[in-house]
Amino acid sequence: MDFSLSKEQEMLRKNVRDFAQKEVAPIAAEIDRLAKFPRENVEKMAKLGLFGMIVPPPFGGTGMGLTSLLVAVEEIAAACASTAMVFSSQVMMEQGLLAFGTDDQRRKYLPRLARGEMLAAESRTESVASSDFAALECRATPKGDQYILNGLKLFVCNAGEVDLYMVLARTSEALGAAGLSTLLVEKDTPGLEIGKTEDKLGLRGMPSREIIFEDCGVPRENLLGKEGMGAPQVSAMGGTGALVVGAISVGIARVAMEAAIRYAKERKAFDQTIGNFEAVQFMLGDMVMSIDATRLLIYRSAASVEKRQPNPIETFAAKIFSGQMVLKVTSNALQIFGGYGYTKDYPLERYFRDARAFTIYPLTQEIFRTNLGRMLLKLPLPWKGMPPMGPPGGPPKAGPSGKSHKTLGRTKS
Repeated sequence: MDFSLSKEQEMLRKNVRDFAQKEVAPIAAEIDRLAKFPRENVEKMAKLGLFGMIVPPPFGGTGMGLTSLLVAVEEIAAACASTAMVFSSQVMMEQGLLAFGTDDQRRKYLPRLARGEMLAAESRTESVASSDFAALECRATPKGDQYILNGLKLFVCNAGEVDLYMVLARTSEALGAAGLSTLLVEKDTPGLEIGKTEDKLGLRGMPSREIIFEDCGVPRENLLGKEGMGAPQVSAMGGTGALVVGAISVGIARVAMEAAIRYAKERKAFDQTIGNFEAVQFMLGDMVMSIDATRLLIYRSAASVEKRQPNPIETFAAKIFSGQMVLKVTSNALQIFGGYGYTKDYPLERYFRDARAFTIYPLTQEIFRTNLGRMLLKLPLPWKGMPPMGPPGGPPKAGPSGKSHKTLGRTKS
């Protein structure tokens, strides 16, 4: 089992880190303060080819894979979480087209998405529901060679700034989630209108807006996959999205920890730097352990996806753990800064505000934990997903004295 990155991935990390710290980090505070979409950053990322990392070369991407994408996302998030969130929306659309799109849809959209010439966003949430797909009301009525889309979507990430929306809507009278389908809706489609912008606590450079559909005609050829498959499609795409969000959480937490370490080395109290205090050392030690554990969880899940053996238990565990981790790490980092951490003179308060979103987005921690528990209850015991404890063949048998004849890791000389 090899936990190291390849030489190519290490080079990728270095190059993206250099870019992010030079080009993205210096304007992150301004993006947050003005709630400004990071268009300038997005254009530079597109030139580097970052948006095409999971797209195969025949469709204009580099096909570097999910783990490489997560490596890059972490570095962008360490510079500006709002900019990194553009990754999440883009990857969801690319993943959806690769998994469920027709050849025509892939040829039409994937090259432009991979080059960053076109940006995309998912549109699911409504006032009546977000996680409860069965309650969604936005309706797409079949009419001739079109679907006539009517309804209101809320909290659409990057709405008004992107070119293509993946909309979950009701296309039949089938009960619950069975009546939902996914439609690809271009921004200039008549009947699509951008509504209110939410004034959010964090991730302020990623606008969350309403989309209003009023007799919006969507070509039937823009149906993703088959009718009635919308809910399973969104759930499948959400797995990759959850790992990307996990990498964003790692990036935020890492930069918060690094800031806390620097501050602990400089700030003095009682004639010594506060880094000499055991309480501060405990917090820093907990930070590095939890950040590294999270990174390994998301890399393990990504490796399963790349082997075409996706494990939703691994993915859910990584997402839940990452959301808890980033909130705790940024909170403790702010605590180390004391009163200064509570001011806008330092970036800790921004890290903390951004981190708070990841116990809610893309779904709440409670939903992920409930689904994880349900999956575990359906599995037979002993759980095959857990490696056996102890040596092969079970524990060594004890002799008459009650002591084992064998000792793990040693041979008798």
